[in-house]
Amino acid sequence: EGDPESLLELVCMKNWAQARERVEQEPESLYSSSGRHNHRLVIHELCKLVSFPATLPENLGELSDDDEDEVPDQRPLPACLDCVVDDNKHIGEFTNFMIQKSHALGPVRVSFPPQNSGDENEEVQDGQEEEGRSEVHESILTVTDSLGKTPLHVLCEHSVDTNLLRVLLSNTRDHNHNPSAPTALSLITAKDSRGSTPLHYLTYSRLCPMASLSLLM
Repeated sequence: EGDPESLLELVCMKNWAQARERVEQEPESLYSSSGRHNHRLVIHELCKLVSFPATLPENLGELSDDDEDEVPDQRPLPACLDCVVDDNKHIGEFTNFMIQKSHALGPVRVSFPPQNSGDENEEVQDGQEEEGRSEVHESILTVTDSLGKTPLHVLCEHSVDTNLLRVLLSNTRDHNHNPSAPTALSLITAKDSRGSTPLHYLTYSRLCPMASLSLLM
C-alpha cells in the first residue's frame, strides 16, 4: 500500500471525516507545511480555497420595496452556487476545529527550510550552513508562510469570506479568553515580508464585502 495521504491531501479531496481523524491521531499534523505552496499550513490553504459566495445575501440582485433604485451585486456567480456554499460550510467547520485543536495542543516548535534566493551562483561560506526558520507557536493562527503571511493575510488577499473571517476572529483571546490564542489586534496588525497587514489586502480586494471590513475595523 502507498503512503497515507497527508492532511493537506485529505482536505483537498474534501475528505473531511478522515481529515478530522488524522488531526485527532496526529495533532501536530496541523503544523505540517508544503514546500510547493510557500510552506503554508493547511489553514493557509483553506483560507485561500474558500469562495466569497457564502457571504452574499439571499436576495442577491433583487430590488427591495424600500429602494427601487438599489443596484444589485455585480460580482460573478459560479455555475453551482449551492456547491460553493456547501464547501464553504465544511471549510469553516474544519478550520474552527483545527484552530481549537491547536490551542489545546500547547506550544509546538515549527521548522521551515531555508529560503531559496534563486541565485545559483550564491555560495555558502566555509563552516556556515544556511539555516531555516524555527519558531514556537501556540496557535496555527500565528504561523506565517515563506512570504510572512498569516492565515488572516491569505484570507483577506483572496475571497475575504465573512463567515470564515468570523471563525478566525472568534478564536482569538478577545473572544475565548484562551491564553494560547493570539489577540485580534496582533493578527490584524501583523505585517508580512512586504510590510502589509491583512487590512492592506482587504482594502485592495475588489471582492471585499462591507461586512468583512466592519469586522476588522
